[in-house]
Amino acid sequence: MIGILLGFGIKIPFFPLHTWLPDAHVEASTPVSVLLAGVLLKLGTYGLLRYGVGLLPDAWVYLSPWLAAWAAVSALYGTSCAIFQQDMKKVVAYASIAHMAFILLAAAASTQLSMIAAVCQW
Repeated sequence: MIGILLGFGIKIPFFPLHTWLPDAHVEASTPVSVLLAGVLLKLGTYGLLRYGVGLLPDAWVYLSPWLAAWAAVSALYGTSCAIFQQDMKKVVAYASIAHMAFILLAAAASTQLSMIAAVCQW
C-alpha cells in the first residue's frame, strides 16, 4: 500500500511529491496545461482509488487517518502557495494540488458517501 501511495501520490500530486507540477504547467503550452490539470491528474486519483481501495481495503482503512492528515497538509499548502503566485499557470498548478488533496480527504473518510463524493469530484 505504501508503494501505491507513493507512486500515485507523485502522479496526483500531493505535498511533498508535487515538485514537478508547477514547472510542468509553466513550461507547457496552454492547451497542454489544461489537459494536465483536467485529465492527467485525475488519472492518478483513479489509480489510487482503484488499486489502493480495490486491492487493499484493510490497509486503506488502517492508513485512513494518516491519509487524512496528509490530505489536509497538501490542501493547506496548495492553497497557500496559489494565493501568492503571480503566474496564472502556477496558480492553476497549486490549486490543482489543493483540489486533489480534497479528493484524498474525502476518500480517506472511507464511508460510502465520501467515496461517492471523491469519485464525483475528480
